[in-house]
Amino acid sequence: NIIMFRKKWPLGSIRRGYTHPFHPLPALVLFCLCVVTFFAIFLGFGSQLIAMVAFYFLISLWFHFYRYKFVRRGAQFTMPWPKPQGY
Repeated sequence: NIIMFRKKWPLGSIRRGYTHPFHPLPALVLFCLCVVTFFAIFLGFGSQLIAMVAFYFLISLWFHFYRYKFVRRGAQFTMPWPKPQGY
């Protein structure tokens, strides 16, 4: 729940590890790409939808069999965040 999260960690209490120099621009470009994709699906481009789902499954398999070998699973929840307020 975002409200409980913001009560425990107010804005500015968690230091970002990296902020992109063009910060809002990549998010806006991604949003525009998503809008165009959803509009194309709405217009009936079902083959595009099937291609996207196939791509998703192929990339998921790639992550499962190749990329996760290099991920330290024990360090998954050890972020250096401050303790929540009231903890």
